[in-house]
Amino acid sequence: MQQTFDINKAITFIDNHNIGYQYTKKELKGYYDWFMANLDNHLKQFSDTINSFDFNINWVNDFTPDSLIRVAHILYTYVKGVFISEEEYQRRVEAAHIVLKESVMHVEMTHDERVLTFLLSVYIGEVIIRSYPNDNLKWELSKFTKSFAHCGYMLIHIAPFIYSAPLDHASWFMVDILKYKYENGEDKKSHLYDYFWGVTKSLR
Repeated sequence: MQQTFDINKAITFIDNHNIGYQYTKKELKGYYDWFMANLDNHLKQFSDTINSFDFNINWVNDFTPDSLIRVAHILYTYVKGVFISEEEYQRRVEAAHIVLKESVMHVEMTHDERVLTFLLSVYIGEVIIRSYPNDNLKWELSKFTKSFAHCGYMLIHIAPFIYSAPLDHASWFMVDILKYKYENGEDKKSHLYDYFWGVTKSLR
């Protein structure tokens, strides 16, 4: 039976980079169609969610690079995560590759924060696309090949061999918030802003 996509399936890409291989090419094309058809709805949902944290925020999604600084500060304040059990923590440590064992945390994103991560990735991508209107940037479905690390991901082709994967950077950013709050991690509020300027440098 062919898979139909919704936001709950979309957020599974956050936890499993290889999940795209579980779908057929036709099903991933369905994901692309769903993503594009709901793009404006997701941007509105992102804006509404950010402003729901506090009625004084009054954040406007103006799609400027500077808006990424503002939204980063907001998320650092309101993303909380949820603690996992010690048993689950040990299970994840044992299952992790040896080089990743130290990165396993005692806290993870809630379901709503995963949804917010996906919505944030959509906003990041649109900031990139709308900041360079003359470069014909657009969302693309990644290649369906096991040699490509982002099978099934929505990417933006910046230049030959240069792709932006907004979902990756939104995910890393949200994890960095939890590391900062609970694991003595670094303050990386500038990550999204720095990422924007880094990935688009070939366009300037």
